[in-house]
Amino acid sequence: VIGETNADGSPAVTLTGNVTMETGGESQIRIEHLDFRMLTLLDCDVSVLNCNIHNSSGQWAGVAISNVTGTFEDCEIVDHHGTFFTGGLTVLDFPDLSVLYSNLTFINCVIEQNTGQGPWGTAGSSGVYIGSIDSVGSPVVDFIGCVVTDNISGFGGMRFDTSSTISLTDTVACDNSSAGQIVGAWADGGGNCVEDICDDCDECPGDLDGNGEIGVDDLLAVLAAFGSSDAGDLDGDGMTSVDDVLILIGAWGVCG
Repeated sequence: VIGETNADGSPAVTLTGNVTMETGGESQIRIEHLDFRMLTLLDCDVSVLNCNIHNSSGQWAGVAISNVTGTFEDCEIVDHHGTFFTGGLTVLDFPDLSVLYSNLTFINCVIEQNTGQGPWGTAGSSGVYIGSIDSVGSPVVDFIGCVVTDNISGFGGMRFDTSSTISLTDTVACDNSSAGQIVGAWADGGGNCVEDICDDCDECPGDLDGNGEIGVDDLLAVLAAFGSSDAGDLDGDGMTSVDDVLILIGAWGVCG
C-alpha cells in the first residue's frame, strides 16, 4: 500500500481509518507514504516507510505489533490514547504463530504525545512497551535515531520486559511522565540521551540561532530576552539573567 508524496517528501495520501495486516508469515507487506490513524500488524514481515500514524483511541492504540519482523523508517506515532494496552507503540508476542518472535528496527521515528490508562482506573502506559507472554520467544527491537518524548500516563516512557532484547543508538528519550524514562534492560549503542528533561539533551544550549556556533548573535538574543522567561533562559530557572549570560560566554565558540 504505497501513497504519493508532497513536494517536501511528506505523505500526500490520507486514509481516514485504521490499517490492519496479517499474512501468516507468508509474504512481505510494504506500507509507504501514508497518513492514517492506527496500525495493527500480526504474524507478518513488514516494511513501513514515511508514514504518519496519528490520533487513535481504544484498548489498542497507535501501533500494535505481535510476532512481526521488519523495519519502520521515518515514521511518526503521535497523539494516541490507550485504554488497556500502551497508547503509543506496543510489541507483544504470542506463542504458536508462524513468525516465532518479533525482530524489528525503528529508524528515525518519532513517538510522542501519547497517553494511556489501565483497566478499571489503574495507571496505564504510553510511549513504548515491548514484551512477550511466551517464555520461549523473545522480541528483538533496535531503535536508531529515534525520539520518544512527551508521552503521559502512569508510565510514560519506554518499558521493556525481561523477555525482550532491546538496543538504542542515537536515540532520545526525555520529557516523558515516568522518572528515569526507561524501565528494563537495554544495550547502549552510543549517541543516546535518556534524561527526564529534554533540555539536558541539548549539546549546545547557548546556540540560540542554531548555526552550530555560540557567538555574538546568541549573546544579543540573550540580552534581548533579559528579565523574561524567553529563549535566553539557559539555566532553566524561569528567568533570563546574568547567570545565563555567563553560561553563554563560558560556552563561547563552536559547539562540540
